[in-house]
Amino acid sequence: MVLSLTPAGKDIMQKVDAMWMERILPILDIPKEQLDMVLDVHKQMIMKLTSKGMNQLE
Repeated sequence: MVLSLTPAGKDIMQKVDAMWMERILPILDIPKEQLDMVLDVHKQMIMKLTSKGMNQLE
């Protein structure tokens, strides 16, 4: 089975991609060290909310 986008679908996809990039590009202004720290905290939160945190509810 092969699915293809219509020309209108391709146009919508390009617009969504452009909007996404416009929203995400300012993140590149944040220093790498700060981004690494935020990503580490995010990772820890996910770990606590998934494996460990959910086990405590049982």
